[in-house]
Amino acid sequence: MAKLSYHQVTDISPQIIQAILKAIRFSRPLPNTALHNLSIVQAQIPLVVSETMQDYLLVDWLSHEIVNQYNQHRQIYQLPPVDQQCNYPALLINLDEDFTQNNEHLEAWSLLYHRYVRVDLRLSSTDVQNIAGQSDRNIRRRQRVGYTLLCHHILSLERTILEHNPTHY
Repeated sequence: MAKLSYHQVTDISPQIIQAILKAIRFSRPLPNTALHNLSIVQAQIPLVVSETMQDYLLVDWLSHEIVNQYNQHRQIYQLPPVDQQCNYPALLINLDEDFTQNNEHLEAWSLLYHRYVRVDLRLSSTDVQNIAGQSDRNIRRRQRVGYTLLCHHILSLERTILEHNPTHY
């Protein structure tokens, strides 16, 4: 795969992030997007692997980034990092804690984690509304914020790589 130039990085958008995360959530093949070609992503993928393995590695990397950002936001409120092996009741407590801090970014990262990393939970939007005590409109808004935050985080990582390695321009 070819690496992206600095100008092509703008092809990454919250809508692309949303499409990829929804494919992950519903165990569908990932759409082929510019995200696959980012230098930051390519650094995680060996040169010769199948498309299936590339998708797996991309999902693994995205999950890792979501968990890291989510835990950083939990730390601000002195909440413990999430245990990725914890059971359903413990995750419900985490979700409830996240939505009692009144922080849009924490809530957004929490939604990305609970809906797209912990797909084994199969939390619906209605489940999240009930647990978090939020309206459907507010949950959708937080998800859109989450897609944007993840997009900006990825673009920031990519920009750093491109700035430190001008051969990618």
